[in-house]
Amino acid sequence: MTRSKRMQSVAGIAKNKEKEAARLLGVKQTFLQQQRLRLQELEGYRGEYAKKFRYRESGF
Repeated sequence: MTRSKRMQSVAGIAKNKEKEAARLLGVKQTFLQQQRLRLQELEGYRGEYAKKFRYRESGF
């Protein structure tokens, strides 16, 4: 096998690894965004609960 053919094989492997890493990064970024949205929802629920609790404690 010539040097250029070996380099093409190495370049192909590196390109495939780069594509897979980029795909995985996209998956992880999507998951992170979903979890951030979920956290915002949970913080909102917590705020509503705390507000109701304070309202009840005040005697109303």
